[in-house]
Amino acid sequence: MPELGVSQMQIGWLEWAFVLGYAAFQFPGGVIGQRLGARRMFTLIGVGGLPGDRFSPAAAPAVLSGEARSLPCLHCNCSWDWHKARLFRWAPVSMETWFRPERWALIQGLQSMGLQLAAAATPPVVVSS
Repeated sequence: MPELGVSQMQIGWLEWAFVLGYAAFQFPGGVIGQRLGARRMFTLIGVGGLPGDRFSPAAAPAVLSGEARSLPCLHCNCSWDWHKARLFRWAPVSMETWFRPERWALIQGLQSMGLQLAAAATPPVVVSS
């Protein structure tokens, strides 16, 4: 917080915006995916989420400082949330479609393990850079 010159309240608002965007996009993501199917949905998630994934880290300082460019940064953040929310809705559907029932637990476990390993590996990478 001192490096960015922001208060604890501002950090709280930013984190709340992430949660709100994620929750708001769950239902529309399910409806769109029902029409497109899992394969097209994953393609859309990957291609569409890339800009938000790449530019969201730049959003925090701009948004919290109130700079004029904060609106495009918030757009990137919302794009990222929009695509993340759809990912977790469609991952189990693809597992059900693409794998035999006796493999569902293994595939779900591998996905959950990958998410936790990535979450554990991220802080050291961020701190060291």
